[in-house]
Amino acid sequence: MAQAQANQKQRMVIGDLRKGRNGQDPPFSLQEQECIEALNVDWWNATLAHKRGGADALPLTFSAGGPFTGKISFLGRHVPGTDEGAAELWAIDDAATPVVGRLAGATTWTAPTLKDNLTGNPWEVTSASINGHFFLAYASGVDRLHVWDGTTVRRTGLAQAQAPTVADQGGGAYAATQRWYRIRWTVQSGGITVRRSDTGTSVAFTPSGGGAAARVTIPAVANEGETHWELEASSDNVTFYVIATTAIGTTFYDDTNTVDTYSNFNASSAAGTYTVQKSYKYLAVDQNRVLGFGSWQTSDKQNRIEFSGLIGSTNVADEERVPLNNYVDLDENDSGSATGLVGPVLGAFYAFKTRQVWKLVPTGVSTAPYSVFPLSKVIGAVSHHSIKVAEDETGNPSIYFMSVRGPYRLGARGLEYIGLPVEDLILGPTSTIALAAAKVVAHSIYYADKKQVWMWFATASPGSAGTDPTTKIVWDVKRAAWSRHSGPTAAMRCSVMFANTVAASMSRDLKPYVGGQASNKILKCDTSSTTDDGTTFQAYVLSKPFALGGLGAYATVGQGTLYAQVASGVTITQTLIRDFGLESTTATVSLTPQASETRIQRLIDSGHMGSCWAIQVQLGDASAIANAWAIDALTFEYRIDQDFA
Repeated sequence: MAQAQANQKQRMVIGDLRKGRNGQDPPFSLQEQECIEALNVDWWNATLAHKRGGADALPLTFSAGGPFTGKISFLGRHVPGTDEGAAELWAIDDAATPVVGRLAGATTWTAPTLKDNLTGNPWEVTSASINGHFFLAYASGVDRLHVWDGTTVRRTGLAQAQAPTVADQGGGAYAATQRWYRIRWTVQSGGITVRRSDTGTSVAFTPSGGGAAARVTIPAVANEGETHWELEASSDNVTFYVIATTAIGTTFYDDTNTVDTYSNFNASSAAGTYTVQKSYKYLAVDQNRVLGFGSWQTSDKQNRIEFSGLIGSTNVADEERVPLNNYVDLDENDSGSATGLVGPVLGAFYAFKTRQVWKLVPTGVSTAPYSVFPLSKVIGAVSHHSIKVAEDETGNPSIYFMSVRGPYRLGARGLEYIGLPVEDLILGPTSTIALAAAKVVAHSIYYADKKQVWMWFATASPGSAGTDPTTKIVWDVKRAAWSRHSGPTAAMRCSVMFANTVAASMSRDLKPYVGGQASNKILKCDTSSTTDDGTTFQAYVLSKPFALGGLGAYATVGQGTLYAQVASGVTITQTLIRDFGLESTTATVSLTPQASETRIQRLIDSGHMGSCWAIQVQLGDASAIANAWAIDALTFEYRIDQDFA
């Protein structure tokens, strides 16, 4: 700023703070459109600041199974078909035995039947929708992925069958020719096989020559909804044929076929075609496939990505099976654990570890659907729930995620670090991101209607572990600007975008929903409410410091003028701060209209400050209060008193 002549009145204009907060850089180095703090504000239809919306509680009554009792620790959205009006909201609490709830088509929750209860942490559950089903990845008593099929939450696929037993049956002259038998479990609906297990171990049998048949008896079923079983026979233990399909209530089949007639039956699928999916940690869907990364079973490969069959390739629950060798491994036991899997973005999927990012590029080859390339072996993500697909400022798809050192973006320009303006919140010195948080390190959502990425993360003092998120930062995609939120909605454990209007037909416009701050409660954010579920919050912007006469001079600040949208009964407080907190003075101005005007220009006559070598302005609420406002600009007069002696 050029030095002004002493005692000559000047006018300072603060008209645009849409570059957001920057609490990290030295104050005098900030750009003209940056500010030191932007608390509980955004720039929605305002150039200086707009107070964010509040939050309302969502009803959580159950029609069956009892209400939630713990803190809501997982939120997910499932659309079972092409109609977004049929969207379902899923929630899981942190009770000793976590309660799973489903909100679908009404405002009353139900508790779906689970084949296996959660044994792990509900905040670690991940989900994905495909082919009308809602896949849920969580730790349970079995090493299996789970899926909501519209009726129950069951295990995907069917457990592999064990070997049958075989014995002579009856009297006769059944040929004493060696053969091999094996079985598969199946589920039929309307006479059509909709699920099939992988084959069990084959067993060799040679009839005595004095029997009428070879009786093949099945082992105990796994109780996974099996309705039938298929008997496969072979003359060489290599090529098998399906010689019988029997209802599950009948436990044996008497084979009277000669070995040389087995080839008249349909050939069976190769072993490994219907391998079950593991208890994956992270899920994604692509090209009519389910991708699973990591496993809650410690004996499984922890850095392996498995791909399901392609839907339509066999038409037997293809998304619930893993064909033989359908996997890739990503540096097992290197650069931390698997932390997330997302996509598609620009035609590819991305797998994250604590300090790695890998790119999976489709090949078009069914037996090897992806080529894998490391993008970074330095930067990774802290959690799956912190990774969100969104947009950049030009509309290109991008991935935003929280790393061990702050937020990054991955998109058309590659990896970009966007966290410098919020490093003061993430890297200390008195509080840092809690990478060892006991529960949730970080989670994020993309609020598409406002082009905002919301990020929550746990913080702790150096040497402390932390527990759950305590800090929330918001990235304005269009303006590349950060703000910070406080209040109850900043201390949330989980988040999801869901229908703004919850009804028999869910609305297509989506709002942020959050859970985990209090037991048995979900909040819908950015509503017309002026409180967070009854708790007021303060909103303001704090400007950068201005050396009005240039460094080495003092100035006196006089009356100001506020430009804002009208808001009946709302008072804005201006605080002038000289010399980085040496002294301050406050003044207020009303936004109440005088007639039918929509915007006002109001004089702030009582705010003055003398002998300033640096001046800052805090503008907004004096304290936590229930109100709403939007400010366009602030101007104030000043004069240079003298040069610094």
